[in-house]
Amino acid sequence: MRMKNKLWQFLAVVILFLVGSGCVLTDLVTLTPTPLPTATPAPPTATCTPLPPIGSSGSGTAIDENVALQAFQSRIIAVYKATSPSVVNITNRSYAYSIFGQAIPQEGSGSGFVYDTAGHIITNYHVIRRMTHARIKLHDGKIYPLNTVLAVDKHADLAMCRPELSGGPPRFLAVSREVPEVGERVLAIGSPFLLEHTVSDGIVSGVRTDTHVGQAIQMTAPISPGSSGGPVINMKGEVVGVSTFHRKGGQNLNFAIPGTRVLALKPGPGAPLAQFYSPPEAEKAKKAFEDGKRLYAAKNYKEALKAFREVVKLDPKHAGAYNYLGLTYKHLGLYDEAAKAYVQAIKLQPQNHVFLFNLGMLMYAANSYANAATAFEKAIQLKPEDADSHYMLARTYAKQGNQQGFTREYNILQKLEPKLAQDLTRFSSR
Repeated sequence: MRMKNKLWQFLAVVILFLVGSGCVLTDLVTLTPTPLPTATPAPPTATCTPLPPIGSSGSGTAIDENVALQAFQSRIIAVYKATSPSVVNITNRSYAYSIFGQAIPQEGSGSGFVYDTAGHIITNYHVIRRMTHARIKLHDGKIYPLNTVLAVDKHADLAMCRPELSGGPPRFLAVSREVPEVGERVLAIGSPFLLEHTVSDGIVSGVRTDTHVGQAIQMTAPISPGSSGGPVINMKGEVVGVSTFHRKGGQNLNFAIPGTRVLALKPGPGAPLAQFYSPPEAEKAKKAFEDGKRLYAAKNYKEALKAFREVVKLDPKHAGAYNYLGLTYKHLGLYDEAAKAYVQAIKLQPQNHVFLFNLGMLMYAANSYANAATAFEKAIQLKPEDADSHYMLARTYAKQGNQQGFTREYNILQKLEPKLAQDLTRFSSR
């Protein structure tokens, strides 16, 4: 049984070696392993082509396990040596403030890589948004300021930055235009916990769709805090992804943004790094808001209420959170609290017709038709083409016995949304 397991392990190593050894990489050592005999083609069948016997090349000739393993390890070492000089460590200094207004320095770090001949750096957006001042450290130990952001893709969590380099730009990495295959061998290079130029290897274990970042590469190459923004590299030495996050509580669940999203970044004239700074409280509020919306969509209103309360505690000017508080309170039957939340949302964003519409819906449900009519009328003033507001205003007029108002809204809806106008006939006699 041990011999059989060993043979299976040996066969996996050989397959990985064969995939890697056929690739070309600039500045890499060219590997010349012992040539393998050509496999004898299997006859066609109605199912699938049979695999060669375990422990053979396909023609029955045994393969030297040590030679295959050594060649595979040499390939990984060669890829690392050729690409690691293009990987940078990013450190920052930002400031938090005590209750007495005293500035308290906050240190942070992340990873990145040189993207082009101009020396532009690719990293994660969440790395730079926590920085007011930053610097990069190259493989040779040289340190340069990083103060300009050229492009961001917040959805994909990517950023392109311009460091203030002196002399010639460091070696850059090519980015692949293809998403890697599941099972493909990859390396992740970065600075987890400030351990610069750490390399880990693994395979692509899946290509997923994440609700926050879109398409994401799942991999077994481990990453940790500080790895964010580092390159994920295939055995050709190409960047196929950018290390971004890992799932806590899982078993080696690590994720990277595909390199194709990097290629989509379009550099602009640039903006100061400090312009993108987001304080910790804002980050916590953003996360709590996303959690609250997820819980609200799942109809878990009690937990959603806790999340939205946390948002307005962290960010009292978060109009969207107050709007969701109103929606959540309404579902819980707490109409007075819902009304207060909507009013606060409207104070913060008085030009938002949705908040007024939601307040009108609350007043309608509470049989407070005069207040409902006022809310719908104001919503229409902000957005005259909003068919839903006209529809609910017509229904409110019907409840009030305002036939003239009802007819006016009915005629408007015939032009905006005929189906809603037709539905209003159910309420015309009320």
